[in-house]
Amino acid sequence: MSKVLIFFKKNVRIIFFSGLLIWTTGIFVPCLRINSPVLYFLSDLFYSTICHQSQIKSISCNNDFLFVCSRCLGIYIGALVLSASLLFFKKKYFQLKLLPLIISIIPVFLDVMFVKISIYDYSHTISFITGLLFGSTVFVYILSVIENSFVETVKGK
Repeated sequence: MSKVLIFFKKNVRIIFFSGLLIWTTGIFVPCLRINSPVLYFLSDLFYSTICHQSQIKSISCNNDFLFVCSRCLGIYIGALVLSASLLFFKKKYFQLKLLPLIISIIPVFLDVMFVKISIYDYSHTISFITGLLFGSTVFVYILSVIENSFVETVKGK
């Protein structure tokens, strides 16, 4: 196994946490009052590829809006918090079932449907919480796939 692969295998959780920390921090650029049109443009460009960025569904900060909606913010913060906690978790890899992932997507689906059919109005809080639940759950699956692929690679050699 190459040195790069060994390094990545040993530090995958630190790498994920660092990446999520940078990505999630970037969402809050409008709150920092940085007068850099280039930074603002690049940040907006990156986040517009993963979120619809509807101002009605985004949180306001310093008379500007965050680069993602409330639900996406919840997804990223959920993944970041779980990523930070998993840095201290000893188990090297997970064997997961599909049911928890399905259960975590149900509140997101119901929230979207209830707003669409006007059972209730859009709520930043509900969207954030459903995103938090989904983001933390899906992060475990993504991490699991990557860590388990390393286990399989090591077994194969």
